[in-house]
Amino acid sequence: MEEINIRKADVKDFNFIASLSKQMGYEVSIEDVVCRYSYMVNNSNSLLLVAEENQEVVGWIQSEVHSKLGKYNFAMISGLVVDKNHRNKGIGTELILNTEKWCNKRGCYGVSLSSGKERKEAHNLYKKLGYINKEKYYFFYKILNKVTR
Repeated sequence: MEEINIRKADVKDFNFIASLSKQMGYEVSIEDVVCRYSYMVNNSNSLLLVAEENQEVVGWIQSEVHSKLGKYNFAMISGLVVDKNHRNKGIGTELILNTEKWCNKRGCYGVSLSSGKERKEAHNLYKKLGYINKEKYYFFYKILNKVTR
């Protein structure tokens, strides 16, 4: 197995991040990545890591720390993608473990994530790493603005 290097993302990774996002069905342009990255760079509660194998970006993870009144800080993994040709090599595990270390340093009580029902392999990974499916919760969302790009 090749050595996996996990590091913070930077501008040279934008093409890879956009390309990997498309594997998950998200139409993300380089401009979208630039816009979101600019926000994240200036926000100490946001993290974007990439995984490299042979100096090629083969995965990324995005997370944020949320502060809630009356509760401890809690982090959310808002995106995780590993290239379909590089799965089952421990890359997703390394991305999650590095994110958890970052969250611990910020005093987070826990980490949450959501995952599509069809992503059975991902669900197995999350369970292996100690994540539990809280079936009593629903995930709701509302679209406020149509994205034009």
